[in-house]
Amino acid sequence: MSCTLRVHETQPARSRVVSWVSEAVEAWGLSVSGGVLGEVNTGQRREINTGYFQTLGQARVIVTCNPSNWEGDFRLWEAMATGALVFVDEMHTPLPDPPIDGEHIVVYDNSDKGGELDERGATESGKPRRRMCLCLHCRALARSHRTKCLIRPARTPSN
Repeated sequence: MSCTLRVHETQPARSRVVSWVSEAVEAWGLSVSGGVLGEVNTGQRREINTGYFQTLGQARVIVTCNPSNWEGDFRLWEAMATGALVFVDEMHTPLPDPPIDGEHIVVYDNSDKGGELDERGATESGKPRRRMCLCLHCRALARSHRTKCLIRPARTPSN
């Protein structure tokens, strides 16, 4: 399991989710990808962060959360590309051809500790979850979640 969110006072949702995942890992006896829950290192977006990507690449389950004051960041897309089962909190911003809850990802409520972010959802190893991982991985790599696909709807013809 991996949850690489940075805990900070300006990110209460992310801090809450890292705490829940830490409790779950201990209670359910799960292993942690890379041995770290929370911030992997101090790498920034202007570099290729090999430690971060190695941690994601080793995970079978990745829990991510949108920033507290806005929606969307690359953690979701990076997680989607790994082939792991991805849990993400609900998003309201319309996306072109978005990932579908229950088919590609598992959507949870970042204010409800007992919702989809539970032991059954995080550890179930049956065919439906494996199929979700494969569908998500293929979708992320081949179809719709490259930068040009996310920017396309924002461009409008000039009037």
